[in-house]
Amino acid sequence: MLVDPETLDTAGFIARQLAHGSLVTLQITFFAELLVLMLSLMIALMRLSPIRVLRWFATIYVEVLRGISALVLLFYLFFILPLFGVRL
Repeated sequence: MLVDPETLDTAGFIARQLAHGSLVTLQITFFAELLVLMLSLMIALMRLSPIRVLRWFATIYVEVLRGISALVLLFYLFFILPLFGVRL
């Protein structure tokens, strides 16, 4: 609903909705950063671990995640560029 039915204040209503959306975005960002920080610290400690299985698992995890961005780029090149008439 774009209009507050009680006051018919469209601009104020939209401004409040945008402010609320910004606050929710900041909260999600904060908690996502905390989660990623804890996960990355755990993976870093696993990479430094003297236990071979932990090092092996962490190394595979890091290398796979590093490779995903290149893989996604290849998917874009293969599937999206032909939509614009570009053939490889």
